[in-house]
Amino acid sequence: MNIPGGISNAATWNIDQDTGKIFWTFSNGRVVEAPVQIIGTFDPQTSTFLWSWANHSILSSMQTSASRVREYGDTHGIGQFTTDLIKISEHEAWQLTATATQLAKAKGAYRAESGRAIVFVTFGDVKVNND
Repeated sequence: MNIPGGISNAATWNIDQDTGKIFWTFSNGRVVEAPVQIIGTFDPQTSTFLWSWANHSILSSMQTSASRVREYGDTHGIGQFTTDLIKISEHEAWQLTATATQLAKAKGAYRAESGRAIVFVTFGDVKVNND
């Protein structure tokens, strides 16, 4: 993939929970897609992070990577990994997402603003659609 600045320069993004994919659309019309997992949402106004496995608006198929973190937390007694809603900084939300990326062997992580919340996701192999 040769996109100057990478996916952070996308004009828009969209997650289709039914297909389990994230789509980034660039100003030149190029669309990049990848399989995606939703790790959690961060509310900057309250400095809280809600794991996807605790969010009823997220399909269970989209929670697999976050659930791996929860299982790891159960095994190793890490409260931040097993508590539904935690008070943390955005930097710490990135750290949780990095943990999910490593445990799931994902290709990367992404943060996207969605209204008041910031959605943290991991993604797999990226495909560039040159239509």
